[in-house]
Amino acid sequence: MAGLHIAGVMANKDIFMARYPAVGMGLPVSRPNGKPWAYTLEENLDAATQHQVIRTLQQAIEDQVTRTMAGSGL
Repeated sequence: MAGLHIAGVMANKDIFMARYPAVGMGLPVSRPNGKPWAYTLEENLDAATQHQVIRTLQQAIEDQVTRTMAGSGL
């Protein structure tokens, strides 16, 4: 599972926006045949699947940051 905590921080370290992932957010993913997950993404996925996962995560991060900024009036 992955969750994203977003915080906008000013130079004086004041936080002007923040968003935490909802409790229970995300979907657990099991590997085929119940294999345990390795520490790094590269050890778990073939190159094409890894590229797709990275693109999907990058888009999810961009969307969440955009929503958080819009919700903060930015």
